[in-house]
Amino acid sequence: MVGSILFAIETKDEYMRNELAEEIRMFVAEEDANIVVKHCAEPLQGYMRHTVEVTMGDKQTGAQIEGAPLDEQPMIKKRLNKRAAKLAVYQCMVQLTGRTQPWGSLTGVRPVNLLRQLEAEGARDQFVDLLGVHPEKAQLAESIIKRQDAMMRETDQSSLCIYVGIPFCITRCSYCSFPAVVAKKGQRESYVAALLQEIEAAGEMIRRQHKSICAVYLGGGTPTALTDQQMQRVMEAMQRAFGTGYEYTLEAGRPDTITKEKLGIAKMYGVNRLCINPQTMQNKTLERIGRRHTTEDIEACYALARQEGFTHINADLIAGLPGETEEDFADTLKRVEHLAPSSLTCHTLALKRGSKLIEDHYAHGNADTVSRMVDMAREKAAEMGMGPYYLYRQKHMAGNLENVGYAKTGDACLYNVAMMDEMLDVVGLGVGAVGKRIIGNKIQRQPNPRDIGVYLERIHTICEQKAAFFHG
Repeated sequence: MVGSILFAIETKDEYMRNELAEEIRMFVAEEDANIVVKHCAEPLQGYMRHTVEVTMGDKQTGAQIEGAPLDEQPMIKKRLNKRAAKLAVYQCMVQLTGRTQPWGSLTGVRPVNLLRQLEAEGARDQFVDLLGVHPEKAQLAESIIKRQDAMMRETDQSSLCIYVGIPFCITRCSYCSFPAVVAKKGQRESYVAALLQEIEAAGEMIRRQHKSICAVYLGGGTPTALTDQQMQRVMEAMQRAFGTGYEYTLEAGRPDTITKEKLGIAKMYGVNRLCINPQTMQNKTLERIGRRHTTEDIEACYALARQEGFTHINADLIAGLPGETEEDFADTLKRVEHLAPSSLTCHTLALKRGSKLIEDHYAHGNADTVSRMVDMAREKAAEMGMGPYYLYRQKHMAGNLENVGYAKTGDACLYNVAMMDEMLDVVGLGVGAVGKRIIGNKIQRQPNPRDIGVYLERIHTICEQKAAFFHG
């Protein structure tokens, strides 16, 4: 048994097991069972040939795919063999179910990066013809690559991005699995004290290396769940450590945490991008997912932010929220258009381990309905003068779709591109933050602890390890 789906995977390549399971999960719901996957790999004429046989109930089919050359470099060989085995399973599931998936056999987070890689290898056609990506998704990825390339031509490739995480919320949304907690006052205070140490140490590290900073993202959780004083202390420390003059985003995602005072503090310390995230403009859905605010609160927050001088505001929406219809989503898009954000991110609901939806055994709604919602968001974004600029995917998404960020010309978020598409080094600060170094074609990662208690206990070691990681 893999996860909650009853099936068996027979393979001698243990590193393949979970990857092949993900291919099955794109097609099989929890209530389905009696699926057996048999995979074997053997050398043939200079290549590794992957043979897969899938039995589903009383139906059976098979596929063979040529994998990596036998003399390929080990890391590349592993990647190509994994891709071939997954593709063989995908082709079998298409034959058995009569269905294809929007992103074909791809299960990874960054399909745009894969297309970029294939184009560099002169194998762009494989994205659609071999891997099975639907043409409209390939066109979406291509348009994002063009926009990102234009952004990066204007960016110092040696500059850094900074992420500072605040892992607190005032309530937990039913779809959320981030390491965010509804914290007591004392816990918030202890966390802020430790975070200030890490911010100061990061600033010293960056100055020693004479690095410039191009983008800073203060996210979470909900940073505006801090008190006014705590938020000011964090932002003051960030300014001392990192200076000013960069793209500076504050994730003020929950309208029920936004006040005139907090917006004033953000403005004073140089924040030039706000995220005020409705997720939906349906009051019944907001209540259903555990939010303690209304759509009227969202509208009031947008007005207040503009009064305080913020000209760039991003709105996040989620397609496929529990109980929502296409009509609900269309109404949400219409009301968001009236808010006139500068950028819009449309997420597709993902069922994440540790979320309340999983605990309540929630199952996704109709995949075709969610797909139409995603299309509606793209069309509305275009009507609002926005084009796509970054994209990523998650496991267990409704309809196996995607999350897409749209923005008007000049309003795309550099941090989102650098982080999600791994374009620049990122210094990650706070609980659950991940630092990244790009060394040639390789990405090195340095994660912080996801547990607040562990983070507080190890803060001095964390600072030392981070300095060593970015110096190495």
